[in-house]
Amino acid sequence: MFPHPIADYCGYPNRPTLAYRNGYALTMSTSEGRKRLEPRMSRGSWKFRTWAAGPMVVISALLALNQLGSSHGWDPVSFWLYTALFIISVIQVLYLLRVRRNDAPFWDEDEARRDDWDRRGRRL
Repeated sequence: MFPHPIADYCGYPNRPTLAYRNGYALTMSTSEGRKRLEPRMSRGSWKFRTWAAGPMVVISALLALNQLGSSHGWDPVSFWLYTALFIISVIQVLYLLRVRRNDAPFWDEDEARRDDWDRRGRRL
């Protein structure tokens, strides 16, 4: 990237940087300049992973609580294994929520690009 005198004059910290190709400045989209947390994840794969991780939290919590109220004695190894599984599942769900918050603009742009492509195809 080459320095741009007008962009350097404006001292805004959140200003978009300009990309140059063949001497011309390229305009940037709203989400460009930021990096995706999960570049290969689409909205559909996020939904699938969330539907897989959500029940895992509930199941692991029920298994850990079942070990506490067990009728044939308390097994500390199983309890701590199920508790660790519960903690890992909660961390996974929280990470997926963070990915959704960060990558939603990218997903929206991809869907808009696909819709535009479909609209152009129907015109032909």
